[in-house]
Amino acid sequence: MAELTPSKEQGPPWQGLAIIGVILVAQTFTDFGWKGPWNDVSFTQGSIGLVGGILLYLAWFRWHFKINGLIPTLDRWKNPKKGMLNLFIFGIVMTIITWLVGGPFSEIFPRPTGMILGLISLLTLLQVSYAWLYFNNYFLEEE
Repeated sequence: MAELTPSKEQGPPWQGLAIIGVILVAQTFTDFGWKGPWNDVSFTQGSIGLVGGILLYLAWFRWHFKINGLIPTLDRWKNPKKGMLNLFIFGIVMTIITWLVGGPFSEIFPRPTGMILGLISLLTLLQVSYAWLYFNNYFLEEE
């Protein structure tokens, strides 16, 4: 019989969250939708897409750290130098995508897409700034 509890190497299940998250985000790029209680189809689609984005983040967290949780605290980083570089590159790429989605390609994407991507970009760059200060001992240590 298969083991019902996740092993330490495997971590908690994340595949279901990822599949549902992709479906919920993908529906924001369709014309299918309903007005919902606020009487606005695009707001309903955006809200559902935002929930999908949250599920995708939770799936990534479970897959990457092999634990349940929400916050990738610095003590969980195995290789801070590589992690900071990857996070910085991701933040810059997201900033460029945000500019493209909110500017030249704004007619293609739903209205709040640029704002949500901008929030992700800025939070990513804030996290890498904090990590850089932390790992380079710019914070005073208490004795």
